[in-house]
Amino acid sequence: MEENTILKKTNKVLLTAEDIVAEYGIALPAVYKIFKCPELPVQTYTKPYMVKRDKFEEFFNVRHDELGIL
Repeated sequence: MEENTILKKTNKVLLTAEDIVAEYGIALPAVYKIFKCPELPVQTYTKPYMVKRDKFEEFFNVRHDELGIL
């Protein structure tokens, strides 16, 4: 069975929008739009907002055509 693996540039557990831009090559405005999606558990009580890497990767591995960003 083949797994989808994403190469990590850092070992950070919590990622900011800027970390996602650097590691995944997603444009910053698109990351902000992703962070607003209720399906992604973004920690909004922190500044900057953060998301757990494993939750982001789960979200990233599923198509989200309704976001209309890619």
